[in-house]
Amino acid sequence: MIAIDFFNQFDRAALLDDPATMRYRKAVLDRGGSAPGRAMVQGFLGRDESMEAFEEWIGEALVEV
Repeated sequence: MIAIDFFNQFDRAALLDDPATMRYRKAVLDRGGSAPGRAMVQGFLGRDESMEAFEEWIGEALVEV
């Protein structure tokens, strides 16, 4: 759920050139295990994770089947 919420922050057409890429690096990757996971999620998203992104993804996956 969190991974999908994270991925929705990126421009899929320009993953490496998107400003979200640097935000992700600074908020998550650079911190490693130095902060609780919830703090890193909030640092990147600017909010708590959301079920909405997961529910949307599940809905899309079910439509394709």
